[in-house]
Amino acid sequence: MPIILDNENMAVFTAPKVASTTLKQLAYKVQHGESFARHMENGKPVHIHHIYPSVPFARINRAKFADLRCYALVRSPLGRVISCYGNRVLAGKALQGFEVQAALRKLGLPLAPSLTEFIENLGAYHAHSKVIRWHLRPLTVFLGHDPQFYTRIFRFDELEALTALMAASQTAPSAPGHFQKSPQTVAPVAPGARAKSRLHSMFQDDYAAFGAWFEDEC
Repeated sequence: MPIILDNENMAVFTAPKVASTTLKQLAYKVQHGESFARHMENGKPVHIHHIYPSVPFARINRAKFADLRCYALVRSPLGRVISCYGNRVLAGKALQGFEVQAALRKLGLPLAPSLTEFIENLGAYHAHSKVIRWHLRPLTVFLGHDPQFYTRIFRFDELEALTALMAASQTAPSAPGHFQKSPQTVAPVAPGARAKSRLHSMFQDDYAAFGAWFEDEC
C-alpha cells in the first residue's frame, strides 16, 4: 500500500529504485518517533518493505484516496537501471545464481556485464532474474498511468523537497539519509542508440505517463 501519513492527510506512492527505502524509513520515523530497525518476528526477518509493502496500483481502491493529498516520486528509466545495476548486480550479486548464469550462458550473454552491456541486453537479464525483474518493473505498475491522480509529482532531484514535506509533522525533523545507494564506481552514462532503443521499448508506458518529470532524457 502507499505510505499514508494520517497527521498530514497525505499518501506517498513509491516504486522500487526510486528512493522507496528512504521514503519508507522516513515515514516510519515520522509515525513512530524512532528509526526502523530490522528485527525478527516468529523466526522471520522483518524489513521496512514488510511494514510498507509496494503493491501494484491496480490493486488500490482509488476512491479511498479522494480526500488525501497524493504524491509520487518518479525517476527516469536510465536512472533506475543505473541504480539497479550498482545496488543489485554489483553489490547484490543478483546475476550470480546458478540458474540465472546457466540461462545467460545459453544466450551467450556476459555473466558480469558492464553497465552498457546490462542496458543493451536488459530484456534478457530482466527475464531471467527475479531480483532484476522486481526492481525494474515499470513505474506505471506502482503509480498508475494517470498523472492527474496526484496532487504533485516530484522529480527524483526533488527528493529532499518530498522528504521535507513528509517530515513536517515531526517535532524535530531530521534528514532521513539515502538508503540502498549504488557503489560510487557506477557513473551515469550517455546511452548509445541500442541502449536508448532498449529503454524506450521496455519502459514506453513510463515515458508516456511520466516522461515530463524525468530528470534525464535518453
